[in-house]
Amino acid sequence: LTAASTDEANNVYVGCVVGTAGPIMKFAPDLSGEEALITIDGSYSRDFQVSGDGNTIWWAGYTNGVVHRFTRPDEFSSFGGAENVLIGVKSEAFDIHPITGHLWVGAGSLNDVPSSPWTPQTWYSFDVSTLGTENEIPIDSIRWVPNAEDGAEFDGARPRGIDFSPNGNIAYVSTFAHPSAIQRFRNGVEDNG
Repeated sequence: LTAASTDEANNVYVGCVVGTAGPIMKFAPDLSGEEALITIDGSYSRDFQVSGDGNTIWWAGYTNGVVHRFTRPDEFSSFGGAENVLIGVKSEAFDIHPITGHLWVGAGSLNDVPSSPWTPQTWYSFDVSTLGTENEIPIDSIRWVPNAEDGAEFDGARPRGIDFSPNGNIAYVSTFAHPSAIQRFRNGVEDNG
């Protein structure tokens, strides 16, 4: 399974990692009521995100080099087909900022290099209302900072995780295949939680 995602009602969503077509599943908070929402195409995936209301899913098969956005008008409707956003991104990590609601997306690694203008080992923040428009430009970014002992610019690291403190003033990022697996970034505001 990929990393799980949740909506504001605490429903749990999971997808599959392997490079074959498969569903994104939704479960009630107690993990009952299994429901297949969409079928994703064949690609390797590590993570995805669901909007608070559960009506938008952002999924990246990172080997496709694009983020797919699936939407529906309400919880009683089916999801439509995939819309391609953030073309060139090879994301293995997503998160939604707890205060701004911005979508943070890892761009890719030196193993799966994203297309220009995206930079490997970088997470970008986007206003979700601009995705898929000519205003699809990052609001902010975090770049993995190599340590002095890393030598050849953290070549093996794969941006594999991002999360925030409850008030959003601290971001934690993690990589796979790197000995210093977690870094912390502060936005300059006092964090009390």
